[in-house]
Amino acid sequence: MITKRQYFTILIVFLTIFLLFQGLQVGKSYFAETDVNKFFSPVTLDGGSARTLSDAALSDREYGADAADRILFVGDKDGEYAATAIEWAYYTGRTVYLCDKLEKPADDRLPGLILLEPDLISGNEDLIDEYLEKGADFIFLALPDVKDVQYNYQLRSILGIYKIRNTGIQMHGIRLFVNFLLGGERIFEVTSGDPDEERMQDLKLDLPWYSVRNGTKTFVQGILGQEDLKQAISDGLKNEDMPAVVWRNHRLNGEVYAVNSDYMLNRKIGMGMLEAMYFHRNEYDIYPVVNAQVFSLADFPMLTDENNDEVERIYGQSITRSESDIMLPMLISLSSKYGVKPNCYMSVKIDANDPQEPGKGRLGYFLDIFSEMDAELCLSTKGRGVSPEEKLVSDFGFYSEEGIGYPVASAFALSGDADAVAGAINSSGWKDVRTIAVFGDDGKSPLIGYADEKITLQRVTSDLDFHSFTDELELLGVQTLLAYSHSYYDIENTFRPESKRSEWQHASQRVFSNLTTYNAPFSAMDKLTLTESDARIRSFLSLEYSAERTGDKVTLRANGFDKQAFFILRTHNEEVQSVSGGSFKRIEKDAYLITAESEKVEIELSSSLEKIVDMKEVDGQ
Repeated sequence: MITKRQYFTILIVFLTIFLLFQGLQVGKSYFAETDVNKFFSPVTLDGGSARTLSDAALSDREYGADAADRILFVGDKDGEYAATAIEWAYYTGRTVYLCDKLEKPADDRLPGLILLEPDLISGNEDLIDEYLEKGADFIFLALPDVKDVQYNYQLRSILGIYKIRNTGIQMHGIRLFVNFLLGGERIFEVTSGDPDEERMQDLKLDLPWYSVRNGTKTFVQGILGQEDLKQAISDGLKNEDMPAVVWRNHRLNGEVYAVNSDYMLNRKIGMGMLEAMYFHRNEYDIYPVVNAQVFSLADFPMLTDENNDEVERIYGQSITRSESDIMLPMLISLSSKYGVKPNCYMSVKIDANDPQEPGKGRLGYFLDIFSEMDAELCLSTKGRGVSPEEKLVSDFGFYSEEGIGYPVASAFALSGDADAVAGAINSSGWKDVRTIAVFGDDGKSPLIGYADEKITLQRVTSDLDFHSFTDELELLGVQTLLAYSHSYYDIENTFRPESKRSEWQHASQRVFSNLTTYNAPFSAMDKLTLTESDARIRSFLSLEYSAERTGDKVTLRANGFDKQAFFILRTHNEEVQSVSGGSFKRIEKDAYLITAESEKVEIELSSSLEKIVDMKEVDGQ
């Protein structure tokens, strides 16, 4: 029989073991959450092995014999149209040959595709027809002035225009047809008097009304306003008579793709449309992509209770309390429900002149939660009264004092600061940073690329605070070209709101709605942290590939990537049956995401028509 003394001895031993075990678990948990970045892994590829923009653009004198895949750009080599064409070729692993004027076609060096600036269309009709006669295709990157089209029968024939109904009409919106840009059919039209919806309409809509002949294929069409539509119906016009905005016309032995707007001056839209047109002129299209959907939350967590009086007035509590009580629960819900991996760019202190100091110990609290919700801690370099370089140094001092060993691999910078931030990363102490998210578009730098040989840049593609029709069209263009999106919101806006609209209870609804709604058609693509996306970008930019088709089999050969490479395959009414050397996901009809896991990938196709016939035979049995 156990005595009372023995009982208490056993109980003390048990409690001691239990507490030691719990202590080990707590210690293990603390170490795991504060010292380990589960998205961090050694870098195996750098800028030394990557393609560059200069690789994608050569002089027309540098290409030799004719080939169907030769692409010739004709126009200003330093202009905006050339910039769109070159960056498109850079990402797709192709080459654009540049020249400033359209020369007479030479039989021994005939390009398969010619990208032509609008100023070089009128006056070159005979040369254009000579190329078309020999089987070359054209993309008219924009159209000449309507007067040049109106009184030029040959040019109207080249374009497939049978009637100019109005030399300038204010359309009410545009319709993007299915099977052009990825994402399905879209209507960009304001349908109510809601002021926010009115703000969304920022597309160029004052265009000539061209009606194209039968046999053309329209990809983008104008939508008439109510009064113009009534008149059109009264005149007996049909849907095919509506204003053509982007279309294809078959002429002689070639095809002409016409763009009756300024889309090619917006590289996000223009590059996507170039790839869509390239697909439509071929039996199939396969090209490399990044496969990364990234969500960046700048200045979260904010570790200093700045602008405290104003924040207390709006939210009834400090910034740090609001982040814990109001914002984190919504982020956790977003992560668990939609699989989003937030990239959270901590800001130790934004306003250098604010008297408040950063709170000690809060960072470990956030790291613990971030690990559970698959979020990544990143670094913000944005500040007031302090340069990005100075902020890097001061933030590193605070981080070091916190005693946290979590390797911060990603940073955030405004566009004008990106180069300075990249140059100051190592000297400031942040030696694990390998990629920088960049907000703002200078219109010149690539959407993705290298800042130097070690650090990549990933440009933000959309601001979630407001999503206009142009923003949506840009999203479709970049998704089509790269299977990449980088959505962003800055939490500081909610703590320094310009209006009620910017306060968290209103802003959060827009932000999360925009994030989940506009990316919904691209659920086949992977949701990643910035560090994971960085690894994909390194593989993408180092990749070399080729593809050929024999019968129903497409053979893809790829090398230079790390572990996996990703491609989009687009077909015309054909379905992927199987993939060896990799795997596939269906994005939408006739579009597939191909994952290459070896240097040789074989893709078996079968047409939808064959499948229907087979099903009918089975039903007949």
